[in-house]
Amino acid sequence: MTGTVSKRDLCNKMVKLHQLILTLLALTSIALAYGLPKEFLLSRLESADTGAVCLQDFKGKTVLICLAGRKSFDAGHGQLANLVKAFPGRTDFSALLVADLPGVPGFVKSAVIKNVEESHAKTAALIGRAPTFYSLLDWQGLYSSQFGASGETNDSYFLLVVDRYQRLHHRCQQNLNGVSETQLFEQTRRALAELLK
Repeated sequence: MTGTVSKRDLCNKMVKLHQLILTLLALTSIALAYGLPKEFLLSRLESADTGAVCLQDFKGKTVLICLAGRKSFDAGHGQLANLVKAFPGRTDFSALLVADLPGVPGFVKSAVIKNVEESHAKTAALIGRAPTFYSLLDWQGLYSSQFGASGETNDSYFLLVVDRYQRLHHRCQQNLNGVSETQLFEQTRRALAELLK
């Protein structure tokens, strides 16, 4: 019988097509990822609980970054904590909350530092020992400049995922008045899960 296909042949073809699609998706993900500049990776930021930290320190780990300004700090902090709690005990994963603070006047800095330290202590207590978690103070706006978020972090926060080769894999923005935080959480959780397989 020419022109007919057995169920077994059809099933084999479907399996091969599925494998091809998965391969193409993986290649697309790699192609969309881009390496971060070495100068940026080596830029050190003041940490709320340890010495200065740079992204290069996390080479070999998947890194979740929440970039937030003064108004979006608490909302971003909450989202980051929920995402980190979704991957308990992972030692190949770190999270950074980066407070975007360019232009903050000197007389306000001590109050800002105190707020970041208090928020950090609460989140660190919720997360436990792993994944590692850092709160960083970016007085120069280095991260917002690198990730195209300059001037946008007061009314929104950004979630970024950097892979173990220090390539940006995922970037999304959440407006404070938005209603899509659950979707944002799920998109970012999936991006992390893919890299943490």
